[in-house]
Amino acid sequence: MKKRKFLILFPPFVIIGFLLLLYLPKDLKPFSLLTALFFWTTYESWTLIEKKKKSS
Repeated sequence: MKKRKFLILFPPFVIIGFLLLLYLPKDLKPFSLLTALFFWTTYESWTLIEKKKKSS
């Protein structure tokens, strides 16, 4: 089940990160790496919420 969540979330975040890398000005390009942080936060939050639902 975790693999499915990963496969659902990963492509949009990669596309967004790549587009930010292409279109942000040179001095702001490091901010495109924040998409990885947002991805991981979203993924872990989703798994945590589902785990809490199962235990209830």
